[in-house]
Order: sequence, then structure tokens, then C-alpha cells
Amino acid sequence: MVTIYYTAALVLSVIFFMILWSMGHNQNIPSLLMAFTCVIINNGACLALSLAKNVDEALLANRFVYLAGVFLPLFLLTTICQLLRVRLSDRKLLVMTLINFAVLFMTYTPGYTDWYYKSVSIDTSDGFTRLVKEYGPLHNVYIILLFLYVAAMIVIIAAALFRQQRCSYKYASVMLIS
Repeated sequence: MVTIYYTAALVLSVIFFMILWSMGHNQNIPSLLMAFTCVIINNGACLALSLAKNVDEALLANRFVYLAGVFLPLFLLTTICQLLRVRLSDRKLLVMTLINFAVLFMTYTPGYTDWYYKSVSIDTSDGFTRLVKEYGPLHNVYIILLFLYVAAMIVIIAAALFRQQRCSYKYASVMLIS
């Protein structure tokens, strides 16, 4: 059942990406396309994880889950900034990208060190594979990164709502509710 869910999610994400691509090829929406690419990678990696036969395969699939998961918030933030006409400086984008790569590096250490996961095994009950892990000290860095991105998105959207003349009130309201 889980494998069917991940397969359907992957197929739908590819379809939505193609729709977005065909609708937006004349518009400047690279961040949104990259966000959709992250969703496709995440769905494919979750499907691969559910089909993994051993710990090494599961860890490889999990690394792709994190590849998408680390960069998706950055692309969503830049998409929000583009839609609401909020400019992010090149320096801020560079710093955020470097931080994301540092966190991505940490997520790739399971199987080699116990920094991110102290222990890893798989559970193949219920017809799919699940990664069983005990979190290490660096896992909190990923959680903090996600929290900071969500907080930044909320602050940017709220600020855009107060400056209605620079952006669409409708866009900002829908994004804040989302």
C-alpha cells in the first residue's frame, strides 16, 4: 500500500511539473521549477526507500530524500520572494546555499559516522522497507534549518501583507494560509 502511495505521488508530481513547465515557460519561475524538481526527487527517493532490500540501499535512498528536503525550503523561500517582489541579496542567497550544502553533507554521514544517526537498521514488515534510526547530535541542525526557513517565510509573507502596494494581497494571503 505504501509503495502504491509513493508511486502515485511520484507520477502526480511529474505530471504537475510538466503542467507547470508548459504554463510557465514564458515566465521567470526557476525557483518554483526547482521546488517541483525537489518534490519529484523526494517522491522518487521515498519510493526507492520503500523498495530497498538492505541498509545500504535504504541509506542511499534516504540521502536523496535529504537532498530534496534540504533544498526545497530554500527554493520555496525564493519563490515566495519572487512572487511577493521581495529582493534577496546575492550575499544572503550564497550564505543560505552554503549552509544548505553543509547540512546536506551532515545528512550524508550515516553509515560512515554516528554524528547524524547513531544507529541505522531497516524494518521490512508490512510489505515495505522502513529505515529505523536513532538520531545523533547533528540531526537537530536539520530541524533548526527547517524551522528557520519556515519562520523566514512567515515573516516575509507577513511583511508583504503590510506593504500591499509592492505585492498582490491575494498571493500573500494564500501563501500565509498555506
